[in-house]
Amino acid sequence: MKIIPFFLPELGCRHSCIYCNQRLITGTGLQIPDIIPQLKAFLCSVAIPAGEFEFAFYGGTFTALPEELINGMLGTVTEFFKGTSFRGIRFSTRPDELSEKILELVFRFPVSTVELGVQSFDDQVLGKIGRGYSAEILPGVVENLRRRRTRVGVQLMIGLPAETRRTHRLNLSSLKNLNPDFLRIYPLLVLKGTELEDIYQKGGFTPLSLKQAILSCQPYLELEKITGIRIIRLGLKDEPGLSAGVIAGPHHPSFGELCRTHYFLRRIQRFLRKKVGGTFIVNPADIQYFLGYRRSNYLTIFHNYNFQLQYIADMKQPRGILKLHTH
Repeated sequence: MKIIPFFLPELGCRHSCIYCNQRLITGTGLQIPDIIPQLKAFLCSVAIPAGEFEFAFYGGTFTALPEELINGMLGTVTEFFKGTSFRGIRFSTRPDELSEKILELVFRFPVSTVELGVQSFDDQVLGKIGRGYSAEILPGVVENLRRRRTRVGVQLMIGLPAETRRTHRLNLSSLKNLNPDFLRIYPLLVLKGTELEDIYQKGGFTPLSLKQAILSCQPYLELEKITGIRIIRLGLKDEPGLSAGVIAGPHHPSFGELCRTHYFLRRIQRFLRKKVGGTFIVNPADIQYFLGYRRSNYLTIFHNYNFQLQYIADMKQPRGILKLHTH
């Protein structure tokens, strides 16, 4: 389903997280008085899709904006898309900015999806990055949203200060329990103009390497296969200005593809350690990851196992799972 995004960088944020500089991420410096006029201008420029679509407010903390502005934005979008294949509105927000009063306001409109900027389920990590809430509030928040029959997504970050193996175990077990509809995972980057940049420059923080970040994402890809919680994004979108604003950290324009490439390489190797020869059965949507980023899996297997990867695309084969048909 198509998503039409409208960005509200840092607007509504009452907390200053140490890693955040959304103007680099979104490439815009929108201010509150400009929102409704710019929203209306943006809507008039949108090509309305033929199939079902959602309109999304991303960036900032949507539900911490002034109530009259929230009401105006939701009303403007709802009215504009009347009579189209519009499915509803999605927005991203903080888990601690969803009071009953705000929920009553936003759900007067066709809100179909809420994305929660959880970042971590480890309270030590949340405290270190300045999030200002505890992970214990999350089950209640998700339950409140589910009662309103909306889809719930979770945004996580990896490589955060104070993160340990225990953090990942907590994240994975909490995700299993909450069972969100989808997940986004972002590796922490040190961006210009953030508190984290100062900490990094003084030697107080070491970001993950690209390899470490790829390996850190592997348990979440396993979780996706086991639970069906879809990971819809791995890594930040390479917006104009972002690369120039990255001081350090595992930034790569194809981070998600690299993560899934490694995931499939491990699975291919497991088969080849036991059997030699045969043709893999692969879901068509997984072929690019099976062969690897720039065909890296194909080359690795050929050099290490003297085996040429052969495959058959089969729509019936589950995503993320390989089958080896031996000759």
